[in-house]
Amino acid sequence: MSRSLTNFAARALRHVARRLDSAIPKAVDKSAPPVMPDWLVEEMHHAAKFEVRLAPDHEGFSRFAFYAVPDRPAAGIAYAELEKAIGPVAFSHVIFVPWLKRGGADLGALHHINILASLPSSNVLVMSTEAADSPWSSRIPDGVRFIEFGSICGHLAFDDQVHVLARLLIQRAPGIVHIINSRVAWETVRRHGISIRTRSRLFASLYCDDYSPSGIPVGYAREYLVDCADILERLICDNAIYPRLWEAQLGVPASRFLAVYFPTDFVQGLEYRANPAGKVLWAGRMDRQKRPDLLASIARRMPHLTFDVYGASLLDDSAKAHRFPENVRLLGAYDGFSSLPHSDYCCFLNTSEWDGLPNVLLEATAAGLPIASTAVGGITDFLSEKNAYLAPFDSDGVYLSSMIQSLIDHPETAHLRWRAAAELIRQRHTHDAMKNKLAELPGYLSV
Repeated sequence: MSRSLTNFAARALRHVARRLDSAIPKAVDKSAPPVMPDWLVEEMHHAAKFEVRLAPDHEGFSRFAFYAVPDRPAAGIAYAELEKAIGPVAFSHVIFVPWLKRGGADLGALHHINILASLPSSNVLVMSTEAADSPWSSRIPDGVRFIEFGSICGHLAFDDQVHVLARLLIQRAPGIVHIINSRVAWETVRRHGISIRTRSRLFASLYCDDYSPSGIPVGYAREYLVDCADILERLICDNAIYPRLWEAQLGVPASRFLAVYFPTDFVQGLEYRANPAGKVLWAGRMDRQKRPDLLASIARRMPHLTFDVYGASLLDDSAKAHRFPENVRLLGAYDGFSSLPHSDYCCFLNTSEWDGLPNVLLEATAAGLPIASTAVGGITDFLSEKNAYLAPFDSDGVYLSSMIQSLIDHPETAHLRWRAAAELIRQRHTHDAMKNKLAELPGYLSV
């Protein structure tokens, strides 16, 4: 193109810009955004005779739309409120959770929080990102700040929540950021993690997949792992099984994970308490993952036994869809395994269809009970045929029923298997063992 034509195109664009600027009203009616005026379309058509790139085709004009800088005072107000709630303190660690309520992942988060709070140089901030109650926030140790991000920012659109959180992390620059099941925190890392990690080390915990009713694996690993693995410093799992599965199916190397086994508080004075003639104990969330329908099937197959069931629905109402036989006693929610009776039971029964490594299996073992469980997911990183009674998952309960009966019929074998499980508890499921594993994460304990 000649220089004269180029100069003409530049002058034409400046002329159009001046006319357009003078034509735009000072106050825009947002209910009816302005369209491109006819005179502008006509002038661009004329200009295109000299510079085709101004209007490559007639249909191109229909794609032009009015755009105004978004007006987001609500996000700014929420950010200011968040800053005020946090205060001017600098934090060494920020841990994101969806909430803190009854559940294995929540207990795992509390283990992390307690260890970090014990460090002499740490200053820990815990943020719950869902607009939901956190009854277990009362368990957070003194000196740890707890902020309900979900209460302050939950009214914002999800994208705005991400923007607020990204700005907070970039400006605050904590030494360590640790995500435990928080969707908005995961999304923030996916979109802005490269910027955030210039001043903070990023970690995330993943425990297992969830599964849709049609059997499709879903959850944070499936949604975020591939995009975020290289942004994160390391990933943390409570078992060594799922990292190998994700490596095979998603291509993220298992070496990017560190298996950090959760402790149990029952380790001191381990004692076998099983009664071969006793009842069966079941405790957990009454949700689809834990398969209360399988529990009901097993109880029907074993009418000579009483099944004491502790738990309540947290994620869904699966338990309400099933009729339990008369030998099942539904005893309601419980606040930690230590609040349950541990005597007069022949075993602890676990009926999960999928799982990471449930804390309740560690606690039941430490409480002196042998385990009968489905052999799924991370469970097999703790239980084996040498230290428990395992059965493949089946919705009819045939295999687990036979395992429970075998446990009752052979009490000496049940005792020996429990002793093997208890020894594994002593070796790797203590608070010191967990702290030593976390020390392998670069900078996690030394900020």
